[in-house]
Amino acid sequence: MLNNNDETNYKQDNTWDPTKAVHAEIGSQQYNRDSESESAATASVQHEQFLKIPQELRNRAQWCLAGDDKRPLQLNKTNASTIDPRTWSTFDAVYAKALEYSLGMGYVLSKLDPFTCIDLDIKANSSDEHKNRVHKIVNEFASFTERSVSGNGYHIWLKGNVEQGRKKDGVEVYSSERFIVCTGNIEKNFPIENRQPLLASLYYQMSPEKEEVELPPDQPQVQSDDEILQKAFNSENKDKFINHWNANWDQIGHQDHSSADISLLQMLAFYTPNNEQLKRLFLLSELGKRDKAKRADYLPRTIRRVRLNQAKESQENRKAIEHGKQNAEAIIRNWKAKRSSRIKVYSPQELAKRPSLKWLVKGILPESGLVSIYGAPGAGKSFLVLDLLAHVAAGDYWFGRKTKVCNVAYVAFEGMGGIPQRAQAFKKHYRPLKSIKFVEAPAINLLEDNDRKDFIAVLKEHLLTNGVICLDTLAASAPGMDENSSEGMGKLIGEVTKIQQEVGGLIILVHHSGKDDKRGLRGWSGLLGALDCAIKVTKNADGRCYWEVTKSKDGKDGIGRPFQLITVLLGHDEDGEPITSCVVAGSDIGDKLENINEEDDKHVFGVIECQLKAGNPVSQNRLEKGDLKQLIKIPQARLRSSIKRLKNKGKISDSGNDGFKLGR
Repeated sequence: MLNNNDETNYKQDNTWDPTKAVHAEIGSQQYNRDSESESAATASVQHEQFLKIPQELRNRAQWCLAGDDKRPLQLNKTNASTIDPRTWSTFDAVYAKALEYSLGMGYVLSKLDPFTCIDLDIKANSSDEHKNRVHKIVNEFASFTERSVSGNGYHIWLKGNVEQGRKKDGVEVYSSERFIVCTGNIEKNFPIENRQPLLASLYYQMSPEKEEVELPPDQPQVQSDDEILQKAFNSENKDKFINHWNANWDQIGHQDHSSADISLLQMLAFYTPNNEQLKRLFLLSELGKRDKAKRADYLPRTIRRVRLNQAKESQENRKAIEHGKQNAEAIIRNWKAKRSSRIKVYSPQELAKRPSLKWLVKGILPESGLVSIYGAPGAGKSFLVLDLLAHVAAGDYWFGRKTKVCNVAYVAFEGMGGIPQRAQAFKKHYRPLKSIKFVEAPAINLLEDNDRKDFIAVLKEHLLTNGVICLDTLAASAPGMDENSSEGMGKLIGEVTKIQQEVGGLIILVHHSGKDDKRGLRGWSGLLGALDCAIKVTKNADGRCYWEVTKSKDGKDGIGRPFQLITVLLGHDEDGEPITSCVVAGSDIGDKLENINEEDDKHVFGVIECQLKAGNPVSQNRLEKGDLKQLIKIPQARLRSSIKRLKNKGKISDSGNDGFKLGR
């Protein structure tokens, strides 16, 4: 029976030295190459043992031949790729060729499957301590385990997921883009079990050490106390400062005194590098008059934390600036290269060697060009556009289709309006929006030369090139233009095309459909012909929404999916009325939510159970903000909902002091 107590023990094992951590390289040709003899991959292959590999692995067409150096090979013995499923084959086909060629075979881990492999290496000179750790991991995970090719190491196959491969001290963990040479030489003949909580614990202990920041030295004061307070009380964030200074808890919005102390100290620390002055100023405030603030150890410890936060923020800013410089240099190099050769001539042979079309959203949106998402008012196109941009910015699959992560800019020509609420709703329901820049440009007219040049300059200044730029809406980008005029609309499309050529990437035009919805885009009939892709958004009388590709220059027309708009409560206004917005979800959202809830409950209970059986108390605060947050890895709202469901099911209950116990 699995003893989950040691999930915590991994974390407490001091023999795991974080300074030795090594990031696993995940690339297009990643495969296992350890210290074993390279010819060992095929020298002692016992092909009949491959038939002992669990059926659920064999059922997936993710198999390749294994070369003598453990490189994945296709059936014709040319190189296979760990990121290209077209180079993989079925188990039966690979098994037949393995017999014919006297080669080994292996499985390609992919994001498309639920599996993870833990590769444990034991060398001739491995210490007894390392061997004991390896055997402990094998026993505790209690999932299907086979011997490695050398016969000394192990492959533990389980269900679970890690963000990216990790390698440390003879232990490797992979969930995708990795070729594992299999043997079928069974060590533990268990089913392939779901071990996500144990996997998360092991993965966490394999984390590389975070870069340390040094505490900045104390410096002499530069300004007087009165000068600093004068500036603070008249700063841009003066309302926040005054509320903390006067301990106005209703305005601060919470009763966490320690957090409020840190917030006020950070605002004061901005004005003085001297810790004694910082302490003196804080003690003048209402927060500083509490008994806790006068304890001998409290303020020095808290000020130290504030200074470390400052140092860390300064370090991150320096890194961001350096990264920005590197991006800018790369953009300048690319621009110069493009400028020097805008026009190129190709022979048929050279044309055949040109790379194939690259997709931003596989099979739907190209990586560069001009596209439009259009529909009638109220059809949900604005919500769909934000949902698309959020998935592209994160590199997540959108409606089951692979996306390419890139810079994303959402340009609001009509003012921000409800955009902040849509972004807040997406964050509350799904996750924070990352790598998206929102550009407000209500007075810009792209038909005006100066406005257009200013717009391009802003995009370049903020490194919003070679990505996705969404213009919302097309009509608002040229105020006063006649949309039905071929001259006016034709000129606007020409100018937008020039912008796309200047900044690269894809430009998405948000547009309205005509009075007759069946006739497509509103206005000039030539607009559709100028687009690389057009997506129509509609809403039925019963509230169901649908998007459909009505034109694709290099893909298929007619691709589409239904979706729903889910209302998200954001808060209440001064009159107590609810403030709401919407987010996009697939039409099968009910089933998906049920599956998500089930997975959340299984994962959260697994973490709580492991900790309690190890004798470690578990509290709501520890799960949400403490050390267990790294293991939970789901949004706070979903965590709280999961805890509530687990209580209703009687799997956990309150034990006092914000803690939990198993059972009722």
